[in-house]
Amino acid sequence: MVGAVALGAATWGLWHSWRVGWLTDAHFAALRSCPDDSEPSHRVEPPDTPAVRLVPRAEHLQSPTSLAFHPTLDLVYVSQQRGAIRAIRDGHLNEQPLIDLNGRVTTLFDQGLLAVAVDPTGSHLYAYFTDEQGDSTLVAWPLDERGRPDAASERLILHQAQDDVYHNGGGLQFDREGDLYLTL
Repeated sequence: MVGAVALGAATWGLWHSWRVGWLTDAHFAALRSCPDDSEPSHRVEPPDTPAVRLVPRAEHLQSPTSLAFHPTLDLVYVSQQRGAIRAIRDGHLNEQPLIDLNGRVTTLFDQGLLAVAVDPTGSHLYAYFTDEQGDSTLVAWPLDERGRPDAASERLILHQAQDDVYHNGGGLQFDREGDLYLTL
C-alpha cells in the first residue's frame, strides 16, 4: 500500500484542524493493463517536450533530499539527509543552516531528513524526517517576513511508527487547495 496523508490547511493560530485521508495503490493507478500483448484501446501521446537545461544553483550540499520554493520571496529551502535545512537566497547558498535537526534524525539506509515544504501563503515551513527511533515525523515552524523559521516555535504535526528501515516515504507537497500531502 502506498500511503498518503492529507493535512488540511487551517490558518496557523492557537490550533490547526487537520483532515487526514489515506490513498491506496488503486488511487495511483495511471496505466491501463491489457489482458494480452495487444495495444491498449486508447493511447495518450505526450505533449511536445521542451528542451531541458541543467543549471547549477548551489554547491557544497551534502546529500540533498528535496527543495521547497517560498511563494513570495526569492528563497529556496533545501533539505539534507543528515538534518540540515539550508537556504538559497537571491541565488546564494547560506553558509549556516536555518534549522539543524542533526541528532534528532537517523540516516540509516533510506532514512533521514526526507523533505521540506512551504505552505502556499509562505507562513510556515514543514519538515518530514525519520527520527532516532526510525519513525516518521512531521514538524512545522512559523516563518518571519524574510522567510526565516522560528526554531523555538516548532510544532509536532504527525508522528507515525515505522516497522522497516527501507522506503519510509519522503514526498511532501501542498495541493491547490492548500492541503499538505505526505507519503508514508
